[in-house]
Amino acid sequence: MDGSLFVFAPVLLLLYLSRILLYLPNLTKANPTAPLTTIFASFQ
Repeated sequence: MDGSLFVFAPVLLLLYLSRILLYLPNLTKANPTAPLTTIFASFQ
């Protein structure tokens, strides 16, 4: 069960950070799919 926490916590942090990055217009104009690619990479 401890191993699942080490996997689940970073995924939640990535989802939270990606939502913040999506609301920043400057970063979304530079790399609109950067947060999405990090989320998909974390699930694989």
